[in-house]
Amino acid sequence: MNPRVLVVDDNPQILEDFRKILAPERESNEELAELESLLFGVSSDRPTDKGPDYSVDGALQGEEGLSRFCDSLERGQPYQVAVVDMQMPPGMDGVETIKRLRAVDQRLYVIVCTAHCEYSFDEIHHALNRSERIRFLSKPVDPAGARALVGELASRWQTA
Repeated sequence: MNPRVLVVDDNPQILEDFRKILAPERESNEELAELESLLFGVSSDRPTDKGPDYSVDGALQGEEGLSRFCDSLERGQPYQVAVVDMQMPPGMDGVETIKRLRAVDQRLYVIVCTAHCEYSFDEIHHALNRSERIRFLSKPVDPAGARALVGELASRWQTA
């Protein structure tokens, strides 16, 4: 089963960005390798796989994210990682969303992903009981860094 990631952000483009980063279309990678071979004489037998593909779902508000999260647990398909924005008007903010998600399942790893935040990192850590399962990622997101961070956290979740 592919590792599962829940993106909770009021901007639908952020979900699409994470889908492109975490679940790229393999066909386009294979097509690119073939084109490189034709254009540059590079062997197309190099690996095009960059690790596991993730199952990426999204929610535009905290309440919707919490509902999806609870449904996934009931189906026996838990999310390993949640990427949560801090500002999602008009509903719950990111801190409240994370508190509720973690109240349902303490195993969840959370990536706080935001460009602007009314809380400092210290305030967020304090509000979330300084959990070791919370990481930070700034927008705009670096694709390689995001993929590495999600991969590390998903792997930790599976081995815990």
